[in-house]
Amino acid sequence: MSPFSAGLSSGTAPDGLAVGADGNLWWTGEGSSPAMGDITTAGHISEFPPMTGPPFLEPGDEIVLGPDHNIWFGNEGPSIGIGQITPAGTVSIVDAASGLPTDDQVNGMAAGPDGNVWVTLSGPTPAIGRSTPSGTLTVFGTSAGLNADADLAAIVLGPDGNLWFTDFGLYPAIGRVTPAGQITEFGAAAGMDSAAYPTAMVAGPDGNLWLTDSGSPPAVGRITPQG
Repeated sequence: MSPFSAGLSSGTAPDGLAVGADGNLWWTGEGSSPAMGDITTAGHISEFPPMTGPPFLEPGDEIVLGPDHNIWFGNEGPSIGIGQITPAGTVSIVDAASGLPTDDQVNGMAAGPDGNVWVTLSGPTPAIGRSTPSGTLTVFGTSAGLNADADLAAIVLGPDGNLWFTDFGLYPAIGRVTPAGQITEFGAAAGMDSAAYPTAMVAGPDGNLWLTDSGSPPAVGRITPQG
């Protein structure tokens, strides 16, 4: 292991990590000095410190390369929302004023096949969010098929061109959302145990979705694109 810390503020604790379009690694940092930045493969760190005014940068561990070649992240600061940062370090935030449910938190994030960024939102109003590169947000909730008692975690692009997510709410399930926003959840009827606690998920090399389940008993699960 080769640790690199030169250029990193003493109060910054790196958390999320993603590969950028510029060939560098981009990271989010929490702690007493929240920040984000990039690191070259040679170990040179560039840091963008917290902002002193809106949008109050305080990134969480959700970070992905967007279809627009910018880096997207979940922001947990006073302006809770979805953040976007250009390779030059310009930040913008899609927050509650732009349609994000108040007090919701970004738990998962993925680049969609439609050129947008998709997120899972947990809180008083759980939902799936879709943001265009320009920051126009559309939220899909119970009216689109989401369980009313959902508690959402990961979201990934599936092999079928849809987005898939994990729901560890009252009725645990694996969900599928189309680029148009139509949600289908696969729970007990599809073989999900009522005591399951699905969290992480990836698209597997076999054309299925794989997930971790830390419920009782703990397990690793597989779901086909047909549910």
